[in-house]
Amino acid sequence: MTPEERISKPRIRIVEFHDDGHSALGTYFVFMHDQPTNEGNVYSVDFEIHPVICCEAGPELPAEPKNPKFEKYNCQGSGDETPKLDEACPEVKGKVKWDGCSHVCFGNAPEPGGEPSGYIHLCGRHCWLALTKRLMMAYERCGEILKHYKTWDDR
Repeated sequence: MTPEERISKPRIRIVEFHDDGHSALGTYFVFMHDQPTNEGNVYSVDFEIHPVICCEAGPELPAEPKNPKFEKYNCQGSGDETPKLDEACPEVKGKVKWDGCSHVCFGNAPEPGGEPSGYIHLCGRHCWLALTKRLMMAYERCGEILKHYKTWDDR
């Protein structure tokens, strides 16, 4: 398979729910990567972090929330939610490469595929802790995926 054929195939997508210990409702993580090369390697993993902003009353964490909602693109405040993760704007998105180097973008984007604003509003220490924990969770999970393909070299 040529590199062009591998990249044109559907990307592998993994969606996971985690109780990060700080967010009241938990967080969904989306991890994506290209199909492995002919040698079975994957060299980077993209990630998105989607905190749940509201949901129906249901089981307590760490159980997955019932009918979660996420912030929409170009969010203007309360009421700008969507139940569809594919339509939600990530709080943070980025890429972790085989050598541990990363690209990270913050904040709401005006539209899907658009550039994030680079702005995040954090309300106090607990929000700083939650964001830091979510970033480390994303980084470590990307590393686990790359380890599976034997390409992780985080020095």
